[in-house]
Amino acid sequence: MAAVPSTPPPTTPDSTKETPKKKTGTAGRAARRGDEAANRAKMAALEAERLAYHTKKEASGATHALQKTLNSPMKSCRPGTSRAFQTKPSSTADFTQERFVRTNTGSAAIKRLANGEPHVEFPSVSLTLEDVPTLCEAVNNNKNLQHLDLKRAIPVNGWVEQLMDTLEGNESIVFLGLAENQIGFMHVEEPKMGALNKLKTFIDSCESIRCLNLAGNLFGAAGTELICQGVRENVSLRTVDLSGNLIATSPDDDEEAAAAGMEALREVLTKNKFLKTLTLQSNDLVPENIEAIQATLEVTHRLTSLDLANNKLGTPGATMLGKMLAKNKGLKLLDVSNNAIGWKGIHHLVDPLVSNNSTLQSLFLQKNKFGCFKPKKVQKLPDPEEEPEEVDPEELEERKKAETLKTTKEIAHTATAMKRIGDVLAQNKSVTNIDLAFNSIGPMHIPTITVPLQSNTTLTSLNLEMNHICGCTPGELECDGIEAIAAMLKANSTLKTLKLKWNFLQAEGAQLLSEALRVNSGLTSLDIARNFMGDIGCDSIAKALKKNGTLLSLNLANNGIGHHGAGALAEMISSNTTLTSIDLQDNDIDTQGFQPLSAAITQSATLQCVDFTRCGIGHCSGAIGKLFSTNTSLKTFEMADNPVDLSTISAAVEALKGGNKTLTVLSMWGRHGETDPVAQAALGIDLLENNPNIVGLDLGWSKVDGETMATIEALLQRNGAK
Repeated sequence: MAAVPSTPPPTTPDSTKETPKKKTGTAGRAARRGDEAANRAKMAALEAERLAYHTKKEASGATHALQKTLNSPMKSCRPGTSRAFQTKPSSTADFTQERFVRTNTGSAAIKRLANGEPHVEFPSVSLTLEDVPTLCEAVNNNKNLQHLDLKRAIPVNGWVEQLMDTLEGNESIVFLGLAENQIGFMHVEEPKMGALNKLKTFIDSCESIRCLNLAGNLFGAAGTELICQGVRENVSLRTVDLSGNLIATSPDDDEEAAAAGMEALREVLTKNKFLKTLTLQSNDLVPENIEAIQATLEVTHRLTSLDLANNKLGTPGATMLGKMLAKNKGLKLLDVSNNAIGWKGIHHLVDPLVSNNSTLQSLFLQKNKFGCFKPKKVQKLPDPEEEPEEVDPEELEERKKAETLKTTKEIAHTATAMKRIGDVLAQNKSVTNIDLAFNSIGPMHIPTITVPLQSNTTLTSLNLEMNHICGCTPGELECDGIEAIAAMLKANSTLKTLKLKWNFLQAEGAQLLSEALRVNSGLTSLDIARNFMGDIGCDSIAKALKKNGTLLSLNLANNGIGHHGAGALAEMISSNTTLTSIDLQDNDIDTQGFQPLSAAITQSATLQCVDFTRCGIGHCSGAIGKLFSTNTSLKTFEMADNPVDLSTISAAVEALKGGNKTLTVLSMWGRHGETDPVAQAALGIDLLENNPNIVGLDLGWSKVDGETMATIEALLQRNGAK
C-alpha cells in the first residue's frame, strides 16, 4: 500500500493579505496581467503538489471504505437525517428515485459503466489522466447510460474535452455531474476554452439531458458565457447548477468581461422556456449582479427555483429581490441564506409576500444576521498581581449609555424584521416552508411568529435551529420562546416539520414542549437534538409521545440521555404505534440502557429506522440476536462507533441470515471493543451471500484488504441491483 505523506501539501497564498494599490491605464493592465500570470504559474505548481498528495491519500484509503462509501448511503437511507450544519436539502434535483450503490474505486466504477449499468457515481479523486481513455471507451459502449456523476473524479484541467467527444450524439443521458473538476480553472492558468466550447456544444445539442451539475469549476465569467450559450438553446434541461464558478468575475478584473457572464445568464432566463431550477450558490454575487437580471426575473414565470445562498447580496440585493417577488408569478423556491441581508433587507424581501406574491412556497433565510440575541459577557476575574485600571466614572457612564442605546436599536431592528415575517404568516396563503436557522433571534421575538401560526393553515415546515430560543447558557433558561412555541403547537394542526436543534431547551424547556406534544395532532417530524435535556427532559418527551398518533420521526441526538431516559423511551416505543424513525446517536445510553430499548424495538411493528451511533453500547449479543430474529419492521439499524465485540456482530449476522427479510441497512462496529478485521469481513461476506436484502453494510472495514473489500462491494452491488 502506498504510504500517505505525513504532512499536507502547502496551501495557496493567503487571500486575506492586503493587496497592493491597483495600477491604472494600459501599462497598469499589462502589469496586472503579468502579475496574474506569475501567480497562476505559482498556484499551478501548488495545485499539482496538492493533487499528488490527495491522490496518494485516496489510493491509500481505497481499502479503508468505512466512512467514505458504504457508510454514506446509510445516512441517506434514514429519513430526516442531517449532518451538523446541513440544515436544508441539496438544491440539485434528483431525477431518479433509485439508491445508487457507490463504489470505492474508479476502476470499479468504470467496470460498472462497461457492464452497461445506467447509473454510475465515481468517488472523489478516483481517476487519473491515464484512466481517461478507458473511461471514455466505457461511456461510449454503454447504451443505457442515464446518470453519470464524475464529481471531483479528476480534479485537474484538461480531460473533459475527451469526455465531450465521447458523449457527442448521446441521447440517453439524463444527469451529468462534472462538479469540482477545474474545467477552465481560471486561478491556475488561462481557462481552457477548448473543453468549455465542447461542453457548450454538447449542452446545445443533447436532447435527453435534464440535470447538469457544473458546480465548483471556477471557470469565471468567460466560461459562464460559453455554458450559457449552450443552455440558452437547450430544450430538455430542467436543472442547472453553476455554484462556485465566480460567474461574474474576470481573472484580470476586466469589468466588461465580468458583465458578459451576467448578460449571458440574463439571456438564458429570457430565451430558455424550459429551465425550472437554477443554482448560483457561492459565486461572490453582489447587488450589481442581481440588478443585471432583476428585470428579467420579474417577467420570467417558468423558473420555479432560484438558489442564491452564500453570496454577498446584503440589504441592496435583498431589496431588489423583493421588488422582483412583487411582480414574479412563477418562482416557488428562493434561497438567500448567508447573504448578510440584515433586518432591513429581510423587511424589503418579504414585504411582497404579505400582499402581492401568491406563488412562492419555500423561503430560506438562514444565517442572515437579523437577530440580536447575544451570550452574556463573562466577567474576568481580577488578577491580584495587576493594579486595577482606573476608569473615569463619567466615561464609564457614557459607555453604558452607548451600549444600552445600541442594544435598544438592535432589539427594535430585529422586532421590525420578525414583525414582517409574522405578517407573512398571518396573511400569505402560499408559503409552506420557512427556514430561519442560525439567526440568533432570541426568546423575546419568537412570539412574533408563533402567534400568527396559531391560526395559520398553510405553513407545513419551520426551521428555527440555533436561534437561542431558551437563551444560550446551560443552567439558565429563558422561557418566553419555548412557551410561545408550545402554545402554537397546541392550536396548530397544519405544521408537519419543526426543527429546534441547538436551542438550549434543557429539561424545563423539554417539559414545556412535552405538554404541547400531548395534544398536538399535526407534527410528523420533530428535531430537538443538542438541547441539553438529559434524562429528565427525555422522560417528559417520552411520556408525552406514548399516546401521540401523528409523529413519525424524532431526533433526540446528543442530549445527554442515559439509563433512565433510555428506559422512558423504551416504554414510549412499546406504547406508540406511529413512530417510524428515532435518532439517538451521541447519547450516554450504554449497554445497560440498550437492554430495555432493544426489547421494545423487538416488539415494535412500526419502527423502521433506529440510530445508536456513538452511544457507548458494548456486548449485547443476546438482545441483538433476538431483535433481528423477531422484528419485522426495521429497515435501517445503525450502531456504529460503539464498543461492540465480535460475538455481538456475529449474533446480528446469524439472526439476519435466519429469515429476516425487512432489514436493508446495517452498521455495527466499534473502535474500542474486540476487533478482528478478518473475522468481521468474513461475517459480512457470509451475510451478503445469504441475505440478498442487505444493500448497505458496515461491520468495520477500516483494516480490510483491497481484495476482500472488492468482494464485499461486488456483493453489495449484486444485492442493490436486485
